[in-house]
Amino acid sequence: MISHKGRKSLLWFVPALLVSLGTVACSSSLPTDEASGGSRLIPADSDQTIVVEEPDGFVNGADTDQTIVVEEPDKLVSEADTCRAIIVDDPDGFVNVRSSPQVQRDNLVHSLFNGTGIKVVGQRQGWLEISAPVSGWVAGNRTAVCCASHGGCDSDDIGKAIDTILVLGKRATRGELNAALGLVNMWTDGATAEAQAAALAEWAGDNPRFLFSVLEEQPQPLRQRTLNLIDYGFGPGFDEEVSEERRQFEAALEQLPSEHPVVEDWKGRPRLLW
Repeated sequence: MISHKGRKSLLWFVPALLVSLGTVACSSSLPTDEASGGSRLIPADSDQTIVVEEPDGFVNGADTDQTIVVEEPDKLVSEADTCRAIIVDDPDGFVNVRSSPQVQRDNLVHSLFNGTGIKVVGQRQGWLEISAPVSGWVAGNRTAVCCASHGGCDSDDIGKAIDTILVLGKRATRGELNAALGLVNMWTDGATAEAQAAALAEWAGDNPRFLFSVLEEQPQPLRQRTLNLIDYGFGPGFDEEVSEERRQFEAALEQLPSEHPVVEDWKGRPRLLW
């Protein structure tokens, strides 16, 4: 790959050399489309990196501040491919991923934040089947197609994702089922997982009975993961450091039968080392 300085020198040197040989005349300050397909117009209204598809491996002198990357044609991915990135784009800030292409209470498997890139492997009656970052089905009208290679996609924004988690946590605490399911099923890691743990812990302390009713209906692996996050969100469980949220949650837990799935999974959770 040619360095930026080297590319700039090359872009000015080649046209000058061709003029000196009498083969071409240096024309305009921007390259223009030619019938022969030799050069392409490069817009000068942004600072984005542009990949130029040129048969000869170079582009005529471009009077622009943009970074121009010149590559061999056989190394390029067509624009039709690079401009088909599909991302989550839902008014609620997240989309539900379901195990089948229909809305049912028992087929919600994950939730994804807006801006999350997804890999589509199929479609059926307005639903998109995806294989990454998780497997399942999402509503097609809750996604957007963008041109990732030209800066047209809204990338993952951790700040917005955390804001969405906090809103879902407050709504779940108030007893809103859809928000509760979205928060429990949210696909998170890193900073977003920490925010999810904090939101779940607040919900568990303020409205534990509603939390129990939601978790009771979830698959055991998801219920266990949620309880692990809640435990982390509570903070240390030593007597002198027990949070008020942990106290309220465990007091409510003691009112449940010992065979209740939430009780069993809470007792069986891995202990955190603080």
